[in-house]
Amino acid sequence: MPTASTSRFLEIEIKASVADRRFFKIARDRRLDRFAPDSKPLTEDRSLSGPARAVLRLHLRDGRPSIDRLAVAAGVSRRSLQRQFAAEGTSFSDLLEGLRRDMALQELEHGGRRIDDISAHLGYSNQSTLSRAVRRWTGQPPSGLRRRGL
Repeated sequence: MPTASTSRFLEIEIKASVADRRFFKIARDRRLDRFAPDSKPLTEDRSLSGPARAVLRLHLRDGRPSIDRLAVAAGVSRRSLQRQFAAEGTSFSDLLEGLRRDMALQELEHGGRRIDDISAHLGYSNQSTLSRAVRRWTGQPPSGLRRRGL
């Protein structure tokens, strides 16, 4: 059942049993000749990165993001997925790092959870690992972002 959002970000929850199912029609959204007149692709640029980020966000929720799990969800081999990401100029680790960065910064600036809870939610081994990452991304500690966001 839909619920009202408390932020300006759209979150969609999909059960892991659904998210882990294989896609049987690979890349159907990227073939222009297959579009119905009123349908839109998952991403306007027809990249794999956008949908992969959405699936990775779900995998982060249960704490198990991995390239193998993402490849199963996409219905391709690990190596095929790596090649497709390389063709787009990215990698699995770049996507995961970017997603973690976006989620961490959003939570630090607007959320009320403790930093160690955010760290655990995003799959970091401990709070100091997240703190080092935040300093690398922004040049300031997580507490500085938290003060700025309040």
